[in-house]
Amino acid sequence: MPIRRLTALLLIATVFGCQITQDHPIGTAEITVVFIGSDTDPNGIDLLVDGNIATHLAGPGKVTLELSVGQHRFAVGGLESNCASQMPGVQTIDVTDIAPVKLSLGVVCTALTGSVRVTIAATGPDADAGAYEVTLDAGPVYLLAPNAAKEIPGVAAGTHSLRLTGLPTSCSIVGANPVNVGVTIGGVVRDRVPVTI
Repeated sequence: MPIRRLTALLLIATVFGCQITQDHPIGTAEITVVFIGSDTDPNGIDLLVDGNIATHLAGPGKVTLELSVGQHRFAVGGLESNCASQMPGVQTIDVTDIAPVKLSLGVVCTALTGSVRVTIAATGPDADAGAYEVTLDAGPVYLLAPNAAKEIPGVAAGTHSLRLTGLPTSCSIVGANPVNVGVTIGGVVRDRVPVTI
């Protein structure tokens, strides 16, 4: 009898001592990252889940993540100074194991530089005698055909001096030369200043 009682106690201890483990259910989140504006981040951005870096994106696109079922916080990080998260900066969604959840995150970047679009308005018999020379400040010389346009990119904010040279001897400039051109930055749309000489 003592032997049977000890065996029963061991069996009971074994049943109550075992642990049945079950993995946490997994769901899927599909995140789309959209870039808005000019001069977007050349180094890409980090996708954050619950404050931790989940993956790195070189640019706009879609990424699929497998996450534990439950509530998660999504955001973007690693942004350049001219870029920011489109509000709200942090989005919270419930991930389920029933169907993928979809989320869109926006990154808004403002322009770091502007541009100047120059048009040569030439008239007269010798107007098309050759190319005209245009310089902005002390920058390189740009050659423009008569009545053609040229966009000078990467222009910093401020007032700049635009000069036209290389005219045929029979031609003259009507108006000021050089011309002062004001460029602004910081907008979502790049400032493109049109100038006609």
